[in-house]
Amino acid sequence: MEGKHISIATQEAKKLIEDRRDGIIVPLKTPWEKLNKSIVGGFEWGTMATIGGLSGAGKTAFIAQLYRNLHALNEGQQFIVLFFTFEMTAAKLILRDIIANTKIYREYLLSALGHTISTQQLISVDAFLESIKDLEIYFIEDTQTPEAYILICREYYKKYKKKIVAIGDHSLLFDGVNEDNDRGMLVRLSKQIMQLKREEWSMHFLLSQLNRDIEKAERRHPCSPMNYPDKGCLFASDALYQASDYVLILHRPYLLKFVGDTYGPDKLSTNIEDTYIHIIKQREGVPSILRMRANFKEMRIESD
Repeated sequence: MEGKHISIATQEAKKLIEDRRDGIIVPLKTPWEKLNKSIVGGFEWGTMATIGGLSGAGKTAFIAQLYRNLHALNEGQQFIVLFFTFEMTAAKLILRDIIANTKIYREYLLSALGHTISTQQLISVDAFLESIKDLEIYFIEDTQTPEAYILICREYYKKYKKKIVAIGDHSLLFDGVNEDNDRGMLVRLSKQIMQLKREEWSMHFLLSQLNRDIEKAERRHPCSPMNYPDKGCLFASDALYQASDYVLILHRPYLLKFVGDTYGPDKLSTNIEDTYIHIIKQREGVPSILRMRANFKEMRIESD
């Protein structure tokens, strides 16, 4: 096999620079300007991002806010969102979207705890649902193998001739009978996504649980650099970290009983709503920590 000569690579690099300048290649903006700036304008096509966090850290709120806003924030781009969801049905994801966009809280929306949704609230719900019903978003609600995941991405790309944004939770999306099997599947998935993303018509977001390392007592001493999550906190960290172009870990120190301004050597605050996005890897930038605010009442992550 003959390799690519450096003269070809230099031409490709120049074309990339020119295409970015001319708006031919445009990254996908997110709802958070703070995040966009940290990742050089947005997420690039032909990449994979891992979004990690403990249960309750806000991963689902983050990814739901991302997927429901992508089309509005990137109107000049043609793409389809494939949301591989097994933990939660598509209808329940839409309920979260209704809450986030109408400010009708769950107890009213579901007529619970003595509350009943009003006629005016139903009108607001109908108006919101009408506004999103034609968005190019498709939900895959069954578990898949890594091979089936890749095949589905290719089928939608071939059918609709548009780029693909694929979102899934690897710990729930892919069947595994034990931890070793789960790790093996994750290695297979990572390798296959690495091959697919080189074609540059897809972008992949994988949600990942953290292992128990971040909960160890030695990592919970106030104001310690050990407070911050790192790649070793990711489940099957080597496979995920190496395959990913971006690794973001959402963390709420409050969940681990931090009190006051005691989170990490930067002495960050640990209020119940304080959520930190630790960008521990990005190929085109530097690691950073972004302070955000979790508003679970309205199902959103907000800039502080």
